[in-house]
Amino acid sequence: MSVPDGAMPGTLLDVPVRGGSEKVRIRVPDSCGGGSVLVLSQAEGSTEWDLKIEEAKTPAQDTSTTSEVMRSAPVIQPAHEESPKPTLSDQPVAYTVRLDTTVGVIDIIVRPDWAPHGTRRFLELATSGDLSNLAFYRAIKGCISQFGLPPKRPWPPIPDDPPTGVPFLLGAVSFAAIGPNARKSTLFICTGDMSHCLGDKSWETPIGAVAEASLDVLDYIETVYGDIVEFGGQGPDTSRINAEGNLYLQTNFPKLTYIRSATVLDDGADSPPPKETLEVKEDLSIVSRTVQEAEGLARANASSAQQALHQAQAAAATDSMEELRAAVRRARQAADAAEAAAKAAEAAQAAAESRHAPVANHFSVAPQAQMASPAVAMPQQQVVPCTVPAMVPSPCPGPQRMPSISQAPGNPTVQALQFAHGPPPASMQQLPLRPQMPAHGQAMVPPFMGLAGCRPLAPQVAQGAFPVMNGGFGTDAEVQDTALIGRHMLDMPYPERVRHSCCALQDVASKLEAPAWASRMNTACFAASLNFDDICALADQPMDASCTAGSSQAVGEEAALICLAGAMDFGSGWREELHAHHGLGPWQTVRAGMDKILAACPDGRADWLCSLRVSDVAKYFGLQSEVVQEYVQKLHTVLRELGETLLEKGYPNLQEFVMFSVNGFYKDATAASKLVQVLAETFPSCFQDVDKFGGLPVYFYKKAQSVVNELYERFHLRDDRFEFADIKMLTANVDPLVISVLRREHVVKTTLELTTQLDMHTPLPSGGAAEVALRAAAIAALEDIASIAQMKGYDVSPVMLGLDLDSLGSLSPMGQARGLLVS
Repeated sequence: MSVPDGAMPGTLLDVPVRGGSEKVRIRVPDSCGGGSVLVLSQAEGSTEWDLKIEEAKTPAQDTSTTSEVMRSAPVIQPAHEESPKPTLSDQPVAYTVRLDTTVGVIDIIVRPDWAPHGTRRFLELATSGDLSNLAFYRAIKGCISQFGLPPKRPWPPIPDDPPTGVPFLLGAVSFAAIGPNARKSTLFICTGDMSHCLGDKSWETPIGAVAEASLDVLDYIETVYGDIVEFGGQGPDTSRINAEGNLYLQTNFPKLTYIRSATVLDDGADSPPPKETLEVKEDLSIVSRTVQEAEGLARANASSAQQALHQAQAAAATDSMEELRAAVRRARQAADAAEAAAKAAEAAQAAAESRHAPVANHFSVAPQAQMASPAVAMPQQQVVPCTVPAMVPSPCPGPQRMPSISQAPGNPTVQALQFAHGPPPASMQQLPLRPQMPAHGQAMVPPFMGLAGCRPLAPQVAQGAFPVMNGGFGTDAEVQDTALIGRHMLDMPYPERVRHSCCALQDVASKLEAPAWASRMNTACFAASLNFDDICALADQPMDASCTAGSSQAVGEEAALICLAGAMDFGSGWREELHAHHGLGPWQTVRAGMDKILAACPDGRADWLCSLRVSDVAKYFGLQSEVVQEYVQKLHTVLRELGETLLEKGYPNLQEFVMFSVNGFYKDATAASKLVQVLAETFPSCFQDVDKFGGLPVYFYKKAQSVVNELYERFHLRDDRFEFADIKMLTANVDPLVISVLRREHVVKTTLELTTQLDMHTPLPSGGAAEVALRAAAIAALEDIASIAQMKGYDVSPVMLGLDLDSLGSLSPMGQARGLLVS
């Protein structure tokens, strides 16, 4: 048989055999192009076919026009229904398509449940070889990297997929189109958070996402040329790409990044990941990161060398000695640089294997090598707004970096489906601070699309939240910056301190090696699965006070009981001991004890609270056992502080204090925030909930916010003094059940060590790194989900989401929730 003209190496061909009664699928060998002669033979008694090259012709460098290629393309017939793999008939959860590019491997997890039509077409493009030898001809820093031109055949348009609500975050993959039902063969990858301007049109539906282990490769895609000519950029002209093919791109835009080949990994046996995606030992260390960078650099320079040699051949053909000498010189420089980078990669690999590589120094290569790698050579560019109708509106934000997964299985599809828990790489560098970059919970579209009444992030926080210093945390400069951050936080309302500090911690989670963090892509996918109508309906239901048996008390008395119950809401760390002692959980224990306290002292006088002894508390709460003595001691401390502080401030009882504060903030636009502040500052042992992580302050104020929210829910329809205008500024009440649900949905991800601890129900120390990281990650994730809901038009707050997830957790097994936190 003769290879059809225009067929490139890697193209799949269906070859008729036995008179056309059967077909055998073969792949064009790397050394063969159009016109090559191949021989298929089958040994007697064998079912396997052997492929031999009778006559090989070097594949052309895309010198033919696209129209010529298309005329010859129908001979190549990619299998559809005839081939069992890959099709959507069995409806697998996901496929993995591996793009082997000149700067590294990009694994794309394709989701048929997101976009069945788009998934089928993408798999057809990959299996037919039509994604091979294609450039990222439109690569805009922090926005998109687009590919698919020139097309190798006239693909018909496909219908739009039903919208799923999956947002266009970093790594999202989608078809590009100019209108409804017009998607063909051009795709793009989001290299930044584009959810603010994509997703409104019927054809704007992600078909999948880049695997987390491949996200770093996106940073190496060359963006020096920017947008295409049609939209005012200095990049390629798509009409010339279609007319002249890759020769136009190679001649005029030699630095472009190319896709060498596309492979569906699930089509046949699992193939092991290439060297650049393997982890070293049990974690993705700085050394293995160095290996990846060195290898990427080597590939980039090898590509530059090959391009330079092609230019040299062209110069020789025109008999231009001057151009020939210049081309040869460039080729030698690029080749030398590629060899240096390859040696550096080998040295780093050896150091990684012996675990003796220095952690502070990266590989050293010649200056020419640094010129060829986009991630090393190109200075940090300004974020260039791109004016693209429908597909990519302006402005283009910077990328939102998520920690990569380590401990991943060999097959990236398995990795994506199992969401293996592993530590974020310790060496992951934070990207330069960009004012356009949104932090967790902040939307990009003006006016601010976050929670109602929430002001935009202050400059220090909007620019990537906490600054990441070059010298590493702990230097004198960083101590000063941490103090500056602390002062900045002190100027905020208390709920905003929580929001900003928890979301900012996610931005530096990899730098600080946090044991838990929030995955923004997984958060967005989880948000797409939520029924916000049900959440809003649940929020509209009347809420009974959880600490009183009825509503016979006056408003003031009931409000005091809510405050007292909130102060004693800290028993989750003694859940198992309490159940073993008297069969009640922490909250049921508090309620039973409050009933006896009310019977003994109905007005809850401050002097009576001060007079309580440890034995009295144990009697009222039914906890006369050494097993729960520590819990009893803490209850006694809380009650004494309440009484002593009330006497010191001149209040006869808790009711007088609560109602005085509520009356003082009547009609105040920030009443809820100020009540949280008053509770935290007046009773610090009960309500001052602040920790530090890596020297950075992280605020929670969980109990204070819960008390204020319950006061609002209980009384705002009965008494307008409790109609707090800023109630939706409060952050979510994150308890072990909420964290359990978010872990189950892979929104909150944990290191392997912490995962083991949680699965073994090992209690975590109060205020420890694991507890702080878990709570902050959950709060940040719920902020993101609330922002997504608001962009969809739902009046959803993080508090509502926390209550909804808490109800979900109460219906699920408690294994992961028990022993999570010690409050």
